[in-house]
Amino acid sequence: MDPHDAPLIGRVLDWIDENNLHALPKFLIHFSRFLVFPTFIAIFAVTGLLSVLRSFGQIVVPIPYTKRYLRAKDLYGTGNHKEALQMWEKLEKFGPAYLSRATHALYVEHNPQQALGILRKAKEKKVRIVLKQVDMIKMDAMALQSGAGINMIDMNARFAKQEHLGVSTW
Repeated sequence: MDPHDAPLIGRVLDWIDENNLHALPKFLIHFSRFLVFPTFIAIFAVTGLLSVLRSFGQIVVPIPYTKRYLRAKDLYGTGNHKEALQMWEKLEKFGPAYLSRATHALYVEHNPQQALGILRKAKEKKVRIVLKQVDMIKMDAMALQSGAGINMIDMNARFAKQEHLGVSTW
């Protein structure tokens, strides 16, 4: 193979011919100081700059409620319940977020007072919610408070968890 066919290999072979291997550590230090290290610095700087620009872009043009809701639903499905609930709390004018929080409170935490409180807040803020689903959650909360209708609550829980939380249970 002719060194002119592959210039980089040719330069390396020429350097090895001109220098002995005792100069190799000095060459590697020089190589890493002036090529490898600046490359890593540039990669980290560009990555950090892109992260800052993305955050700034989300402040200027926020992500739509539906995408934020679905992202939180995916988080909930992967087991990040706290993060998902916090994201749903931030969606103050989005009805499905209230339904998801109420579903979690009622069917996961078994706290009917908290579920009814969440639905009451949605009503006070005049958030648009599907009334059929609200009525189902209210009836289940009342049934859970009275201790009756556990089989019906279990069937509704499966549907509500799948619909509002993105998880399926058996």
